[in-house]
Amino acid sequence: MYRYVIAVLSLLFILSVSAWADEISFVSYCTSCHGTNGAGPGETIPYISGQSKEYLAITMTEMRDATRYATLMQTLAKGYNDEEIEALAAWFAARQWVSNTNKTDSALAANGKALSESCSSCHEESMREVPRISGQPSGYLSKAMLEYKNMLRNNDGGAAMMIGVVDMSDEDIQALAEYYSGLK
Repeated sequence: MYRYVIAVLSLLFILSVSAWADEISFVSYCTSCHGTNGAGPGETIPYISGQSKEYLAITMTEMRDATRYATLMQTLAKGYNDEEIEALAAWFAARQWVSNTNKTDSALAANGKALSESCSSCHEESMREVPRISGQPSGYLSKAMLEYKNMLRNNDGGAAMMIGVVDMSDEDIQALAEYYSGLK
């Protein structure tokens, strides 16, 4: 009986996600990590709903083509062709942005604000190819900046990011991540 109930509930969940993602049925693969609202659980998965279509499509294509560093997404993105990537990017871009609800360390965030001037010229403007970082989980932001600093993300057009963080201490990177995470 227990297995039957689990099977029925699982089927209902899958059907509800599929119905919710009416434009493209394969969006359910993305929502298993990024959440049905585009805001995944935990601190290391980026929020993708409400990002620009251009940014999402560029990022997915770079991950698929292995020109952008990503631990798991390089493998997953290989399963999508250009049309599917465009459809996924459009679907998530059309969703409302969801900011994280994590509490921030106000002292650390104040230190980050003092360091944020060079970041704001790209990330706080309406540049379609640059991600929105305000409200992202601080764990994801610090992980991404450390990947740039350590030259793991060195082929994805992130030269400005590498220059911006290469000389920063890990503590400064964490402070910046805390600051931007706290902006909703």
